[in-house]
This record gives sequence, C-alpha cells and structure tokens, in this order.
Amino acid sequence: CKEEIYDIVNIYESLQVVRKAAKNNYVWRGLSQAVATISHLRVAGPDAPLSGKKEKSLENLAARFLRLFLFSEGPLSLEEAARVLIRSEDSALVKTKIRRLYDIVNVFKSLGLVRRVHLPSKKPAFQW
Repeated sequence: CKEEIYDIVNIYESLQVVRKAAKNNYVWRGLSQAVATISHLRVAGPDAPLSGKKEKSLENLAARFLRLFLFSEGPLSLEEAARVLIRSEDSALVKTKIRRLYDIVNVFKSLGLVRRVHLPSKKPAFQW
C-alpha cells in the first residue's frame, strides 16, 4: 500500500539512504550512507539534537530508536523502547508507539542492523 511505502521511505530517510528531491520524488543515496549516519550518531552522542527532522515524524522516531540501540547495552524490548522514547506510562500511547516501532524494526532487520532475540519475558526484543 501507498502508506506502507511512505513509512519505509521515511525510515530510509532517517538513515539518509534516500533523500527527498521533490513531492513524491526521492533520490537513492546508497546503503553506505547508513554507515555514515550511524557513525555520525555515535560520535554526536545520545542526546545530540536531530537536525531537520520534525519532532513527531516517523523519520525522527526511527532516528531516536536507532540511537537507543547504539547507546544501550543488551537487547531492547519494543515496550521498553516505546516508554523511553515517549517518556510516558500511558498504556494506550505505549501500544501505539509499539506498533510504529514494529514497522521501524522490520526495516532495520531487513537491512541487517538488528536481529530478534528471545527474552525470558517472551516480549519481542531486538539487539544491535
């Protein structure tokens, strides 16, 4: 579907693998850009601002989620990540974010950036 394609493109934008050229027009920059983006995020640190990304965009959420992986030790459950990223205990809001994080983590998995791991809690978790 069109919306799912836009979600994937937005996640690719968070890695700077694609760049928006015009409305409905994107330029492929290459997977090597993901390596450069990840390196930049590591050097910048966990609290560095994400320039040019709208606060509530999927691109921003994906970049912040990526930073969680870069600066965490061990696997992350999607519930834990959602709570950290939205700074809320509201269960409805957490469930909504978990759904969005599933979309993001599936793209990250397809690129080989993360892998699914099994935790004793049986909640889905992923490791860098």
